[in-house]
Amino acid sequence: MGKFLKVALIAVGVLVLLLVLVVGGVLVFVDLDKVVNEQVAKNKPAIEEKLGRKVEIGKVSTKLFPTVKVEVEAISVGPGPQQTLPLVSVGRARVDVSLWSAIFSLGKKITVNEVVVTGLTVNVTRNADGSLSYQDILDRSARQPKEEEKPAEPTSPETRERMENLAIKDVRIEDAAFRLVDHATATGKPAESHIRKLDLRIEDVRAHKPVHVALSAAVFSEAKNFELDVTTAALGSDLAPVGEFPLQGLILNVSSVDLSKLAPYLPSKSIADVTSAVASADMKIEQAPKSPKATMKGFFEVKRVQLKGGKPFDVRLDSDLDVETAKLGVDIRKLDLKMGEVGLAMAGALKDLTTAPK
Repeated sequence: MGKFLKVALIAVGVLVLLLVLVVGGVLVFVDLDKVVNEQVAKNKPAIEEKLGRKVEIGKVSTKLFPTVKVEVEAISVGPGPQQTLPLVSVGRARVDVSLWSAIFSLGKKITVNEVVVTGLTVNVTRNADGSLSYQDILDRSARQPKEEEKPAEPTSPETRERMENLAIKDVRIEDAAFRLVDHATATGKPAESHIRKLDLRIEDVRAHKPVHVALSAAVFSEAKNFELDVTTAALGSDLAPVGEFPLQGLILNVSSVDLSKLAPYLPSKSIADVTSAVASADMKIEQAPKSPKATMKGFFEVKRVQLKGGKPFDVRLDSDLDVETAKLGVDIRKLDLKMGEVGLAMAGALKDLTTAPK
């Protein structure tokens, strides 16, 4: 047994040495950065054709040891009709993937250590004629010939195994910004709004584990006034949440965000008719692991809701209730809804909604 172990260790050592020599040879004799940049330049016209916009992609840098790293600088999607600023620009994006786990698993186990995007800026404009700066891309996409939909095929055992062995440890968008400019105002003078300090983090995406998502931003404010923290239920083999209730936890904190400032930049005209709506929230949903109940407690309100030509009114929902996630029952201690001068207060219980309400 000892002799066999010794031979096995020697064989593993030789294999590792050969892998190092092969990869080292690639680094010495092949200019990987040059190859990657040539491929990017080759495929860029197809991307521009699909979007109908000029696309800029800066230098691509690569690194193979101790992990595979790819970093791209200065990415942008150019301006559309009547525009001067790029629709989207990214200062830097990088991906880091574990090399050795992929090699020793023969490509079956992929671990993405991080995906990071910094310097993301989105410029959205409503032109004087009411058109939006991204509408041409939506229209172009709608005109693309649609592929014939085929019945979904069962996932193969090989694909299922790869999905179960895929792990994405950390995805981050850091300090992103949205610049919103409206040229279709009643006064004719452009109105400009900003969403700044937007941070998004997604952690630990893998089968049979919950995913944590955190989003925060300063929405039309100098300080952050929007925070959303979500923990999903454990993911299945297809990386979708398992169970009747998709959440283990949710925390929403919103402080005086004027939703009407977003309305002009949305494609729906009915939403664009909202001239005032200031939202605030302090809402929490919790479900302990393996617990049959989820608790929802807090409030959500929108003050001074005003539709075009209408009178302003307030909307507020206060809640304190338990949800039985398996049988879809609800135990309501408090559920108060107020809309303008009309109020509705509820308390009680609904049991086993999967069969018949009781």
